[in-house]
Amino acid sequence: MNDVGGKRISISMTASIGAHLVLAIGLAFAPEILPTTEHVRPDTEFTLEITTPTDEVVAEPEPEVAPEPEREPEPEVVPEREPEVERPTPPAARRSEPAPAALVVTPAPSVSITPDTQQEPELTPHVDETPRETEAQRVERMRTLLDPSAVARRSFVVEGPGPSVPQRERAGAIGGTGTDLVPRGEAEVERELSEGLRTQAMAKAYLARTRPEVRRRPDGTHVYSGHAFTATIRPDGSVQFEDRPGIQTDGFSTSGSFDITDAFMRASGQDPYAAEREWFMEHTEELRNRLEDETRAQAMAAGMRRLRGQLTRIWQDEARPAEQRRRAIFEQWAEVDDSGGGGDARSVIEEFVREHLPLGSPDAFTSDELRRLNGRLESGTRFAPYR
Repeated sequence: MNDVGGKRISISMTASIGAHLVLAIGLAFAPEILPTTEHVRPDTEFTLEITTPTDEVVAEPEPEVAPEPEREPEPEVVPEREPEVERPTPPAARRSEPAPAALVVTPAPSVSITPDTQQEPELTPHVDETPRETEAQRVERMRTLLDPSAVARRSFVVEGPGPSVPQRERAGAIGGTGTDLVPRGEAEVERELSEGLRTQAMAKAYLARTRPEVRRRPDGTHVYSGHAFTATIRPDGSVQFEDRPGIQTDGFSTSGSFDITDAFMRASGQDPYAAEREWFMEHTEELRNRLEDETRAQAMAAGMRRLRGQLTRIWQDEARPAEQRRRAIFEQWAEVDDSGGGGDARSVIEEFVREHLPLGSPDAFTSDELRRLNGRLESGTRFAPYR
């Protein structure tokens, strides 16, 4: 019996120890194998104690794990910025092998996450400091908006340098912004309008027109071909106009143009292109004056050459006595006007006398002869070639 009883005790104790070991191992690896529920938290710590009785081994019932009481949900707090909190890794169950004893489950303290309690700064609402419009001001503003005369005066804006300056000064004097128009009389408005229109008309630039393009011909003339006429500037600066015909055709075709206004003006004795001719003469004045001066200088030079040749022929005419030839030279000098280019001609004659009839030579003018010849002159200038 003792052997049988000892075997039963050994079997019972072995079975109990095996059951407790299996249960301990299962609970140790339960967080990694079993899904986490709200009754068993993954961060719960277990302590296994195994005790062995000396006399009688009684298999104790497997203790039940008391479920964790449900916690009331805390009120949801919306933080300004939810901090990122690293969740702690659940620690593995510690395994200790003291003497066999009853299984005691001690729950570990729970971990609570406290949100950031920093409060968002309070925003001060915008306060409109614009003064409120009183009832009297609102009535006055509505009356101004509905008054036909006030509407007309506000719509009438005079442009131009004349009236705009007084308007700004008047508005600034009463504390306006410069765009508000003060009620004015009709005479003042008309006066400022007239001044503004006059100033604008006087300051407006006319359309710019290019200068006439003239072409120089080999014969020294300059030609301009316009839509109204063809102008030819001669070498002496004079101008010849040739109007275009009233009826113009395009070559051999039947198309063309006819200006009836020109025909009526010509019939009444008016020049339809008078303004065009004046424009041409004004813009070619410099060219014409230059041509005239060049022509006059050339004519003067040619006249001086002819005069010298004529004096040479007179003095070399030996068929006449020297006294008659000297009188003919004096008459050439007297016929030349001493104003303008005539002074140059007289200088040429006097120079010829000094060159071909020098003082002291047998052919020179005597003092009595010069006195007698100058007595015939009416002007104050005297013939004195030897001075």
